[in-house]
Amino acid sequence: MSNDATAPKARPPLPRSRRLKASLLAFAGLLALAGCQGHSGAGGPTLRGEPVDSALGHYLAARHARVARDADAAARHYEIALADNPENRALIHRTFLVSLATGDHARAFALAEQLVAGDGRAGLARLVLAAREVEAGRFEPAEALLEADEAKGFAALLKPLMLGWVKVGFGDLAAAEAALKPLDAREGFHGFRDYHLALMRDALGDSEGAEALLAKIDDSRGLTAQATLARGAVLAKLGKRDDAAGVYTKLLERIADHRPVKRALAKLEAGGQPDAIVVSARDGLAEAFFGAARALAQDRGRSAARMYAHLALYLRPGLDDARMLLAEILEADRRWQDAIDTYAEIREGSPYYRDSRLRIAVDLERLERLDEAVAALEAIVAKDAKDNAALVALADLLRSRERYGDAAKAYDRAMLGLDKPEKHHWSLFYARGIALERTKEWERAEADFLKALELSPDHPLVLNYLGYSWVEQGLNLDRAQEMIEKAVSQRPNDGYIVDSLGWVLYRRGDYPDAVRYLERAVELRPNDPVINDHLGDAYWQVGRRIEARFQWSHALDLEPEDDQVARIQEKLQRGLAAARTRTDG
Repeated sequence: MSNDATAPKARPPLPRSRRLKASLLAFAGLLALAGCQGHSGAGGPTLRGEPVDSALGHYLAARHARVARDADAAARHYEIALADNPENRALIHRTFLVSLATGDHARAFALAEQLVAGDGRAGLARLVLAAREVEAGRFEPAEALLEADEAKGFAALLKPLMLGWVKVGFGDLAAAEAALKPLDAREGFHGFRDYHLALMRDALGDSEGAEALLAKIDDSRGLTAQATLARGAVLAKLGKRDDAAGVYTKLLERIADHRPVKRALAKLEAGGQPDAIVVSARDGLAEAFFGAARALAQDRGRSAARMYAHLALYLRPGLDDARMLLAEILEADRRWQDAIDTYAEIREGSPYYRDSRLRIAVDLERLERLDEAVAALEAIVAKDAKDNAALVALADLLRSRERYGDAAKAYDRAMLGLDKPEKHHWSLFYARGIALERTKEWERAEADFLKALELSPDHPLVLNYLGYSWVEQGLNLDRAQEMIEKAVSQRPNDGYIVDSLGWVLYRRGDYPDAVRYLERAVELRPNDPVINDHLGDAYWQVGRRIEARFQWSHALDLEPEDDQVARIQEKLQRGLAAARTRTDG
């Protein structure tokens, strides 16, 4: 059997969304214990001996929420705890952090002022207040905040960049370059330093100096997409338009559908000037925060990454690169609705608009809002009938929801422009083959599976699906067995594929070996009704009748597909041979 979720007669695993719901229900229980359900009174629930409406109860609830990556809930509970303990510096600090993570800048600034007033060493708070001053164009107070004390941790890496951009605000390039000197000792940050220094030079009119630095970065480590956009714009400004086109093309060879770079190249080819990444000190500081967020957007740094992404957007609300990153962080934290809301802020006209709508559809599907997900994808296709990524996403969604006929039509549309299929297109033929097999268009399905194997020889998923389909139809059993054995050799612990080998052996009359493989398949996939049913049939053929009836009964308990239920019930009542005779008759 295929291990694809829509494999023939295979019950799909628990969907991600149902697993998520189960996790949220369990977490809701924890929060109830922590007092998040609003119980109060001396006789009410307690947490570690504290009444649930106490400051400690809300503090612990906030910590639970932070573990669950729910910054909004954490902020609410910290605020309640802080109201009872307004001078508690630890609570002020934690509330400040979650306010940054939720983008509540007004509250974050107020708390930062409290932290700075109470302790001159409040490094991150000073950086945040300095960002507020830069946003307002007040560079002198920003400079004073940054120079007041030494920042710690990651803030110590940001401080030189921030101070450099403040110096750009004064129009002093030499001072800006001097401000970046502390990063010379941080070898891993030399590329980041040089990139920002290039942006500073360009912003203050030294485009030749900017290009020299960007060329150095390109030669030593290659350019990121952001640096590619920066260098292309600088080269075009210098009149080196062919070189600019070459820089853009080089990036597109690696990331073919990078829309901001494609847009910049189109503008260049139309005779225009591509937009600069940075044109002011405020833009530069936003770019620094965005770079920090991107560097931290890993599992353990996602909370900090959210803070810096929000600061980037505070300084530059149109920085959709940061908005996309923020939404991706929310997705990584399984905050699907928050991610949807963030993507929805990206407006038509942005180079990220189409990608944001594609991601909204994915997140709607994760929330089981399937009709909305389909509508979102169809809206993308309506704007561009040749948008293959949207068509494939739509087809995959329809197939996963067992709307196989509609899925096959969507795959057909996606493949219309496929003049010469390449190796990576194997998955398209495989997916369409599944949809066609399920709609009983076997000749087309078989052709697709064979094409998938031509593009990706010996791929275990295709070997297994085609081999199992042949076995079910009694076709090409020798070749089917050879293909499935090859698939098992690659994935010996895949219960579906091991089941396929057991089933081809069964269909060929080798019942003892069939039992051996089917028992192994049940060990690997104990909750699959098809595999348990297969093992029951094999047990019956080797004379283990009691065990056969047990497996069939267990298969019924596992909620098989409707077309299997009557057949299994018949076997339980009359035995395998009688049930088969009755069916054949």
